[in-house]
Amino acid sequence: MLSRLNRETRHYHQVADSDRLAMLGSERSSYASFLTRIYGFESPLEAALLSTDKLDEWLDLRDRGHLHLLRADLHMLGVVDPNQQRRCSIVPFRHPAEALGWLYVVERNTLLHGVIERHLRGRMPDVLRSAGSYLAGQQRSNGLRFRDLGGVMDRIAKDPMCADRIAIAAKVAFRVQHGWYEIAVPPRLHVA
Repeated sequence: MLSRLNRETRHYHQVADSDRLAMLGSERSSYASFLTRIYGFESPLEAALLSTDKLDEWLDLRDRGHLHLLRADLHMLGVVDPNQQRRCSIVPFRHPAEALGWLYVVERNTLLHGVIERHLRGRMPDVLRSAGSYLAGQQRSNGLRFRDLGGVMDRIAKDPMCADRIAIAAKVAFRVQHGWYEIAVPPRLHVA
């Protein structure tokens, strides 16, 4: 299923990576904005995942959520209550397969966190020492979580209709995520 998703969503990858890498030319205040934008997308997504009926029968969600790391970093950067910031609108999913498609997109994002962290460590090491737990925490376990997600998707995708639902949901998630970042990231910050 991971191979299928990588193949079928390939044309979304450059845009998604560009949205995530837009942070690389930033200063401390932009780092806080970057994390706030991520929180604005991942917070409602996590809530939607937790509200998805029977998803917990397929996947242990306790290790998936990293909002506590994101909130801690935002607090260190002066964002007292990230829930007061604007957030993307994501509704609970009707089927676990749809939730898995969205989760694929978020997990794929974490594959860039090592690159982002290394770049920022050279530019603002003091900031990352106090507010780098989200980037560091995600990259430590992202390969394992990604493989685990692939295994879960393979099991649920034994039903061809579920496999299609996962693929369609991933495409929708890429489009919604990009729309969120288009609203939240000034165009001059996008990486080509």
